[in-house]
Amino acid sequence: MALLGIVMAVVLVAGTPAPGSTASAEVPVQPRPPVQVIADEDKLSIPGESTLPPGTTTFRVSTPRGTPNTPSRWVIAVRLRPDVPLTAFLETMTTVMRSVDPVERARAVRKWNRQATALGGVSVTGDAPQTFTSFLTSGTYYLMDLRSLAQPDPGDPVRRLTVQGDWQVEPVEFDQVIEHFIGADGQPRFSAPGRLAAHARLLVRNRTGAHEEAILMQVRADTTEQDVQRMIRGEGPDPVIAQPRGITPIAGGNQVVAHLDLVPGRYLLISWVNNPQAMHRFIDVGQRPPR
Repeated sequence: MALLGIVMAVVLVAGTPAPGSTASAEVPVQPRPPVQVIADEDKLSIPGESTLPPGTTTFRVSTPRGTPNTPSRWVIAVRLRPDVPLTAFLETMTTVMRSVDPVERARAVRKWNRQATALGGVSVTGDAPQTFTSFLTSGTYYLMDLRSLAQPDPGDPVRRLTVQGDWQVEPVEFDQVIEHFIGADGQPRFSAPGRLAAHARLLVRNRTGAHEEAILMQVRADTTEQDVQRMIRGEGPDPVIAQPRGITPIAGGNQVVAHLDLVPGRYLLISWVNNPQAMHRFIDVGQRPPR
């Protein structure tokens, strides 16, 4: 599935080109409207068509109720390996989302990496829709709300998408880049700007061999690294002051473009998937894109 990341790289268009990206030689086609996705507390729904043409696909995710302090919904697009039934994958992800045993959770995360390719998504609250764009080849995909899988009664959090027909390749614009990579110490790390735009169009590229996310959590202005480590260990107090936003997990070798609506302030960029102790850093969010 690394092909998805390679193909998408040739159709991305940036205000400032990312390392390794190139402009598309394709003739632009009429942009198709985004796929509307509604993430409610008890179900995930797609009001429009559930069969899409392959190519550049944008999802607009919203919640019908709530405020900025209502728990966010964590919507993700996945493609299962051919021999993996949906029930088995949901069982794995339920363990990932609910387990408090670090050994059991780590085992489930490794199983998740073998069972499916995650193509990213967004964390969204009730005050502002968020969009993400991925590149889909022909096949079967699932949209799911990971937040629901963390609950005792998950409701109806999964929708199936069939991708078939004629290709529709469109350029995708982005302003800034966040990358996951493996550092010299063998641990996953972020490469990211120190300052993001409040209405950022982010290309998030995973250069590791495992699933990683790019969650943005607004924290108190005086939050320290020690505060973050205590939060990760569950020792508190929690420096987070708003529901998280950002990009849900992406498989290694893949990438996604997300258009986020962020409140200016200080943020913690973090991936909780494998090693949050190493996979985090502070980022400031400003009113306007950097020049």
